[in-house]
Amino acid sequence: MTVDGIAYRWVVQPDEPYRLGLVVEWVNNPEQRMVTWIDQDDFLNTEHKLESLQNL
Repeated sequence: MTVDGIAYRWVVQPDEPYRLGLVVEWVNNPEQRMVTWIDQDDFLNTEHKLESLQNL
């Protein structure tokens, strides 16, 4: 994904049976990462969250 001309890469990483991590890092300097944890029940039960993630 690209934001303001800066390229980022991302991956979804499972943590617990019902939790996912969205990990985002800068392509040119992968030493720093942003991790956001998403409870799988919330993600599956809220349709607008799915649409938001698909638009990344």
